[in-house]
Amino acid sequence: MQGLSPAAIASIARDFRVFQVGAGAPVRRDGDDPAGAFLVLTGEVEARTAVGTGRDATVSVFRPGECFGLLSAVGQTAPLLSFKTRQDSDLAWIPCSRLAHWMTQEPALLRNVVGQAARHLRLIDDHLFVQMAHKVEGRLRMELARLFLEAGGLEPGRRLRPAPGHAALAVSIGANREAVSRTMSVFNQSGIIRSGRQWIELLDPQRLTYDLNFPEP
Repeated sequence: MQGLSPAAIASIARDFRVFQVGAGAPVRRDGDDPAGAFLVLTGEVEARTAVGTGRDATVSVFRPGECFGLLSAVGQTAPLLSFKTRQDSDLAWIPCSRLAHWMTQEPALLRNVVGQAARHLRLIDDHLFVQMAHKVEGRLRMELARLFLEAGGLEPGRRLRPAPGHAALAVSIGANREAVSRTMSVFNQSGIIRSGRQWIELLDPQRLTYDLNFPEP
């Protein structure tokens, strides 16, 4: 709602329907009726799609203040996505016809919608690139590097606490849990990381990120 007047926000808000979704529950799948866009009020919603492994992988995460289902509102399509909550979430839904109406009335809303849709589409493209370009070891190294960067940086001694478990890492990279567990064991034995219950410590950043082709910004 950046750049909109309080009066415009109040008018648009009247077209939203607020509802709650429990943790781990599906929200919608692209192509389902009725068509509409969703605003995350509380909680988190992850977008998932099938990758080359035949498994679903998380390709984007929507947090409070972010919308999903926007591409249909601007007449575009995206890879087939499914959406589910990571935790108990409050969401607001607006029909695409009403959102399209408000975008014609409020240029600031149009800029917000197009900008956010483009940003998340790029994230989806980047994740799909990673899934296709790397085997399990490469995808896991890239995911760990991303998590360490989000935690503050890639330097020896950096810790993730709490850290995602092997099952959560497998979901994130579209692999099975056994393959992730074996690879994490190799990383531990080779001195790249050290890990325990709900923590992972980075020991050798250079070896973790060696020969990884990160998508360019």
